[in-house]
Amino acid sequence: MKNGKSAFVFSNGCHECLLDAAVVQRFVQKQHGFALADDIADAEVIILLGCAVMQTKEEQSRELIRVAYECKKPDSRLVVSGCIAKARPELAEQYGTKSCNGMVNDIEDLIGLKGEYSQYQANFPFRPPRDRKNDLLGVVAANARQKILTKSVQNGERFKEQLTRYFYIPFIAGLLRYKDFVESKIDVWNIDTYTIKISTGCRGNCSYCSIKNTRGRVRSKKLECVIEEFKTGLEMGYRSFAFIGTDIGDYGKDHGDDLLDLLTAVVQMPVHFNLRLRNVNPRWIVRAGEGFHNILRSGKIQYMESPIQSASNRLLHLMNRGYKAEDIIDAMRKIRSVCPSLFIKTQIIVGFPSESDEDFSESLDICGSGLFNYMDVYRYSDRPNTAASSFPGKLPHNLIMKRYRKLFFRSLFRLNYRKILRDGH
Repeated sequence: MKNGKSAFVFSNGCHECLLDAAVVQRFVQKQHGFALADDIADAEVIILLGCAVMQTKEEQSRELIRVAYECKKPDSRLVVSGCIAKARPELAEQYGTKSCNGMVNDIEDLIGLKGEYSQYQANFPFRPPRDRKNDLLGVVAANARQKILTKSVQNGERFKEQLTRYFYIPFIAGLLRYKDFVESKIDVWNIDTYTIKISTGCRGNCSYCSIKNTRGRVRSKKLECVIEEFKTGLEMGYRSFAFIGTDIGDYGKDHGDDLLDLLTAVVQMPVHFNLRLRNVNPRWIVRAGEGFHNILRSGKIQYMESPIQSASNRLLHLMNRGYKAEDIIDAMRKIRSVCPSLFIKTQIIVGFPSESDEDFSESLDICGSGLFNYMDVYRYSDRPNTAASSFPGKLPHNLIMKRYRKLFFRSLFRLNYRKILRDGH
């Protein structure tokens, strides 16, 4: 190592955050001469890219900060970055950490929270670790991960305990293992997939979401940069690709391009491959129409995640999602007719403020519509500096859990796992 020091980089965030952590790891190696430590206790600099998208993730990030602070050497520096640093800046002061000075300014620029980042990102294409389960907290050594995981899974265990109050423990354990198995098959995050982050940030202003506050405005890689990265992946022998970002439906809106332009250029390449699209806002799908259908007819788009969040127009209006339920349902039906083999994953939030039985019933109905192959279910929680956190009509926890369990189990029982195994999603 150039400077005789080592760094420890980890994350508990989404795919975008994990990729950011991998890029930061390479950055501190190549630009600052740090070696990568196998243990927090051996590192002079510890960098956490923490998640804050939900209350449970925020609590986990807080626990990771506490554990890292306790495990580090007295003179080592703990850097808290990622969404948790923006959503809860008071944590830096609480633990005496720094989030925006010295080397960290470069890191913030690098991961796209300030200014341009494509020139850095393109130089460090991310290769996912082989063992997805063991690399849950990013690209770090197993012994260090174990120290953190042992203390950070407590929130998840509390949730499992809540479930087991109503069902037999073996039944719940089996369902959770089944869910993990399915998600491992459909995830964009695997060793055979060349993952490209095409943008960060979004143009939306959803009333419940704090990510707009943490990721900021949309910033996209130039189309030619993405194409070059894609060609690099092809030259390396990859035939499975994924485009990810905060909302890739907003791709290019900052420099005059569009996701349709990018996808058209990619699918026209005379090479066999499959492409997965993660985090495509339904409002883009509704507006893209026939242009997107023509791309799907190529047969090269294998998988798409599009979080509809609710099937109730009243709630979609309160959420400020920018589309109506009937519009996205119609769009999905047309997509199904054009490309029946496309694997579509969506997301539903239960327990949004003032959610009625009728609102919830509409989301239940769409679960059984056959439009989606997989459905993630999330419980609403207030996030800092969001409009929904001040909305009236907050639902009691037990009602949110009741609705969560009902939709969660129904979505799992309706899975076509044979299709998942057969098609290799």
